[in-house]
Amino acid sequence: TVIDEDVQSELDRPADQFGSTAGLEQVLSQYGMSLDDLRGQIKSTLLLEGIAAKDVTVEEEELKTYYEENKDRYTEPEQVKARHILVEDEETAKSILKKLESGEDFAEIAKEKSSDSGSKDKGGDLGFFERGVMDASFEEAAFNLGIGETSAPVKTMFGYHIIRVEDKKPERLAAFEEVQDDVRKQVIKQKSKLTSEVLSDLKDAAQIKINDKELEDAIYSITY
Repeated sequence: TVIDEDVQSELDRPADQFGSTAGLEQVLSQYGMSLDDLRGQIKSTLLLEGIAAKDVTVEEEELKTYYEENKDRYTEPEQVKARHILVEDEETAKSILKKLESGEDFAEIAKEKSSDSGSKDKGGDLGFFERGVMDASFEEAAFNLGIGETSAPVKTMFGYHIIRVEDKKPERLAAFEEVQDDVRKQVIKQKSKLTSEVLSDLKDAAQIKINDKELEDAIYSITY
């Protein structure tokens, strides 16, 4: 039986990706889905995975082999934590840079002057991000700055940015012990029945009486 904590754990991943549960709901609405729709799909998927992995056993050596062969999956990329102030023209950007050089507070100026509605109320805070997320010019400037350094105006398609780097995280391979649960999950998936085989079994099971109401609902949603 899939418990609510399992479903919520899976739901938290896309919610984090879109910044919040509200952000996820907004994206789902564009596809005609609700949070409850996604929750139901996740529950059915977890039930299906549980059925597929029912008789699978995994040895410790298999886990370590998978980890060694899939280190890219468990490597956290280099990240930078930055703030920025976005304005329309270079002259305004240079004027703001002078204020910063004279000691004015970056966050306060961002709240007052930045045109980035997504970050200005947070003092321009963008949090941590990895390469491949931001505009290429913005990214190059941010990753080349040292902690505490402020950029000259950087031009992108959005306007002119002044960037301040607050922290950095180097590329890091997570230790086996940190990711062991995910490693086990992936190995079990590899050794589980094919989805087509499980669906065939479910269709057969759908012809007989099923005592597990959750399983019955999942079978119906998957096979019909």
